[in-house]
Amino acid sequence: MLRKITDFIVEKRLLILALMLALAVAGAICSQFVEINKDMTKYLPDNSSMKTGIDIMTREFPAAETSNTIRVMADDLNSEQKQEVLERLRAIEHVDSVDYDPDSTAYQKDNHTLYVLHMSCDYDSDEEAAINRALETQFDGYQVVWKDDNTGNMPLPTRVVVVVLIVMLIILFAMCGSWLEPILFLGTIGIAVMINAGTNLILGSVADVTNGIASILQMVLSMDYSIILMNRYRQERVLEPDKTIAMKNALANAFSSVASSALTTVVGLLMLVFMSFKIGLNLGVVLAKGVFLSMVCVLTILPALILACDKALTKTAKKSLHVPMDWAARYSHRMRYAVTAVFVLLFIVTFLLQRQTGIDYTLVKDDPVAVAFPRDNTMVLVYENEDEAKLSELYDALEQDTYVKSAMGYGNVFAKAYTSQELAGLMKNMGGELPLDPSVINLLYYIRFSGGETGAMTMNEFFTFVMNNETIASYMDSDLKDKAKSGMGSLMGAMVSGKKYTAAEMGQLLSGMVDGVDPAMIELLYLYKDSTEASDPAWAMTVDELFRFVCDDILSDPRFSALINDAARQSILGAQDSLDAAKAQLVGQNYSRLIITTSYPDEGEKTEAFLKMLENYSSRLAGKSYLIGNSAMAFEMRQTFGDEYLFITLLTAFAIFLIVAITFRSISVPAILVLLVQCGIFITVTVTGIISGGMYYLALLIVECILMGATIDYGILFTNYFREARRTLDITGALKKAYAGSIHTILTSGLILVLVTEICGRMFEDKTIAEIVSTLAIGAFSAIVLILFVLPGILSACDKLVTRKTQRFEP
Repeated sequence: MLRKITDFIVEKRLLILALMLALAVAGAICSQFVEINKDMTKYLPDNSSMKTGIDIMTREFPAAETSNTIRVMADDLNSEQKQEVLERLRAIEHVDSVDYDPDSTAYQKDNHTLYVLHMSCDYDSDEEAAINRALETQFDGYQVVWKDDNTGNMPLPTRVVVVVLIVMLIILFAMCGSWLEPILFLGTIGIAVMINAGTNLILGSVADVTNGIASILQMVLSMDYSIILMNRYRQERVLEPDKTIAMKNALANAFSSVASSALTTVVGLLMLVFMSFKIGLNLGVVLAKGVFLSMVCVLTILPALILACDKALTKTAKKSLHVPMDWAARYSHRMRYAVTAVFVLLFIVTFLLQRQTGIDYTLVKDDPVAVAFPRDNTMVLVYENEDEAKLSELYDALEQDTYVKSAMGYGNVFAKAYTSQELAGLMKNMGGELPLDPSVINLLYYIRFSGGETGAMTMNEFFTFVMNNETIASYMDSDLKDKAKSGMGSLMGAMVSGKKYTAAEMGQLLSGMVDGVDPAMIELLYLYKDSTEASDPAWAMTVDELFRFVCDDILSDPRFSALINDAARQSILGAQDSLDAAKAQLVGQNYSRLIITTSYPDEGEKTEAFLKMLENYSSRLAGKSYLIGNSAMAFEMRQTFGDEYLFITLLTAFAIFLIVAITFRSISVPAILVLLVQCGIFITVTVTGIISGGMYYLALLIVECILMGATIDYGILFTNYFREARRTLDITGALKKAYAGSIHTILTSGLILVLVTEICGRMFEDKTIAEIVSTLAIGAFSAIVLILFVLPGILSACDKLVTRKTQRFEP
């Protein structure tokens, strides 16, 4: 059956090549329609408390407002420059609004000034790119840095792709036997990458982190398949002058090696699907599918390309890089027991050390603005409406927490009584449209709580107050100011007398002597002066009470007719709609939201203690409650990840053990290889922990599955050569033969895997992807070193276990 398949592939190669090229073109087109999902909450497990909370919040608050923001920080500005920068930012196209308060420490720190730009466009859109260009070009002479609040991952930069291809070509040119081979290899895998990208359409969407690393990992994990087939063809070509027959033989003989190598990698990657966090399913399926398609393309496309370029391959033949390893064979045999003992010790030590490495579930991206103004960490508590009264203690605790910038819930915003100063600040923070400044709000409080009583004052006191008060002046048009000045000239005698007048007396006096003076307005001015002098700062009322008082009493009060023009009146009436909309952001039909804005880091001991405090208060509620936010997601994952990681580790090891056991029909060989690669994983976790202080959970899982599935192939290749050579050679000779047969493939594929991922890790601006590929580079290097310099010694020491007596040369 295998021979029939390989014969069909070779004989119908042009038809198959045309079909695969068509699929590649279709894949490239379809890939443009694959949705890239940047919301990691979409991958929460079905039983996740946070997922349930998000579903409830989506249902209860369908009109919840969100805004994409860019934080801009400028240094060393004077007052005029601060205002100038503010106006320039507001004028940038696609910027909807700019948050800035010169009197708030949230926007002023040392010599730093913060502006928060709001935009309705998406992150990574053309509109945001235009904003970034404006920030780059329109602020010459200012020290300005900025950072958007995009929590998603960045797309794969073109420059990274170019560098990756150059590095791969350099390695392949050095290691291959022809200058043309690298082009054929990259062309074959490139077609597989395009097909894989297109078939992602059947998944509906792929995570941005998957989209960022899938193509690179697909290339580096499957390049050895092309090398295996090319090496086999070159061997067969020496024995068979007919290139077509030679390819049939090469394809048949290489099929099992390529398929078994791909199988272990695919199985390892598919272990990611057992993560409860569904990003594992997304990553695992896309990467496993990519490796499988690479194998298919190598077995179908590469034969056609090799045969078509057979003469060119001969003409461009060159010497490949030769790495002598006889010394390593002799050393491994001579030190076999010491090497085995060191391995056992290394395994135990790294097993213990890697357990000390902390696991990170969020990564802090480079943020120059956060140095002075830490990025807000927002959390949401969703709870049942009837539990509102039980949250008073939590409101108090949040108010006392210095890391909590604001906490907005119905109980402490709309149901809470505020002083005039507090309510004015609240209205400003809520973005309300109430067209009254804090001093006028203070007047409203005075009228409501004092009953509207006024005192008396002299004419001189009255005019001095009216003419020198900035708030009153802002409400006086030019006509009123002219009348006030003329009134002062007509009433000089009354001013000199020093007699005190009530509001009614003053109104009657002025209206009789100056045309156009409204006695009701005079009374309002008396009230306003009294409010500045006799208000009780302890007076308090709720937002609802203020609006009810304004709409029911103030708008119909003739004393306010001059103060509140038609536009202001409409704004006040419309502000009720804004109030209702704001309440709708916090109170749904069955559930309410408490929105907590903090300066806590995404992860850490303090953040975890804060979340435990929220969890503790939530447990006292009669109904169910749910915590939502990046920190809440990390907190939830931390509770289950340890057990889940152990399960995936054991499952991956068992699956690979089973495949290798079937391949070698041995128990000892898979045991040695699995333990060896697992030791490489322990080394990786330990080293990463020492360098970075922790390890990203996705990097840990991907390294576990990829190393166990992919780098074990190098161990299989070396062991297979060793067992074959032991039939006719002693141990040292078999080791030399194993090195000679495997070193070219291991170094070529291994260098690509290590160098490409390391370079990507240094070039990727996206912290998540950089962390994953950098960790993979460390892991691959560790595994390759163990396979090349530790595995031979173990095989030598365990010769009687890994080779059968009937197939073992005995000198």
